[in-house]
Amino acid sequence: MLELKGAVKRYSGGGSIFKKRWLTALDHLSLTVRRGEFFSLVGESGCGKSTLARIVAGLENLDDGELHFDGRRVPDISIFKDRQMRRRVQMIFQDPYSSLNPRMRVGDILREPLRSFGWGDAPAIEKRVVELAEIIRFPLSTLERYPHQFSGGQRQRIAIARAIAATPEVLICDEPVSALDVSIKGQIINLLIDIQEQLGVTILFISHDLSLVSKISDRVGVMYLGRIVEIGDAASVFSDPRHPYTRVLLDAIPTVNRDGRRQGAPLAGEVPSPFAIPTACRFRDRCSLAFDKCAIEEPGLDAVASTRAHYAACHLRDRAQPRKAAADPPRIPGVEIFYTNTSEHQPSNLAKETA
Repeated sequence: MLELKGAVKRYSGGGSIFKKRWLTALDHLSLTVRRGEFFSLVGESGCGKSTLARIVAGLENLDDGELHFDGRRVPDISIFKDRQMRRRVQMIFQDPYSSLNPRMRVGDILREPLRSFGWGDAPAIEKRVVELAEIIRFPLSTLERYPHQFSGGQRQRIAIARAIAATPEVLICDEPVSALDVSIKGQIINLLIDIQEQLGVTILFISHDLSLVSKISDRVGVMYLGRIVEIGDAASVFSDPRHPYTRVLLDAIPTVNRDGRRQGAPLAGEVPSPFAIPTACRFRDRCSLAFDKCAIEEPGLDAVASTRAHYAACHLRDRAQPRKAAADPPRIPGVEIFYTNTSEHQPSNLAKETA
């Protein structure tokens, strides 16, 4: 459904008129997202996840490389000026407090994309608005309210309804639950999963929460300094990580044992400056397994020997290093809510207030 080949994106970072400094957000990145899958992209802040999302959404141009959508090459952002093309790719932003127009009522927010994409006449648009309200479990009376009258989780539901209003084929979720508390986070994730099952939409989910991503994804890509360093089926990547960066990210996930003690080792070292990305292996300065070859030769993103569905950019990719099991079965706080079917959720406070 989506394919990036050798994608490069740089931003000007100042400097003199004789020598400009360039910040590299994407560095010859290649990625494929299959039709109908739930693909997650993870990594530390500043690794280029949101930049990739904005390029796929048609909000920014690539400096080099190719973007293909549904088998068709997108030469530049101009193709997204075609409203029917833009309808096929929609985005849910991170901050539900700034992504909605505060001067528009919720009903008008949902009607706007339908009118823009030529959904139909007024009765057809009103029928679709009612359907959207049912999907996000909003009473119809709330459609006359303004965004400031809702909580963060409720606003994010409105943003989701707006994004799926015209039945897109690709839904880009740029950390849509990072600003929400744990209980609301579970409800939003369940809503996205239900939407994918009902509409068959392809979801590109961007997050830094590995404990969440491991439970909801079909495939996972791990980013570091503008490149994919590991990619594969979620079960394979999380049970048998083959890149040291993936391994330390997983080891840093906080867990709680039965005695109440938290575990999880923080990731050592600082992320190198994107103005001066290390040569050869870009993770070698923070890697406990680095050896001479890592400073000389850049590893390619190649298949792990034991499987063709798991790729890692590491010279030691074929050296299995399973993670150590905890003495007590770990429990990640709040994760259990992500498996609850939304049909079993209790009525929200919003529904109670309007009943």
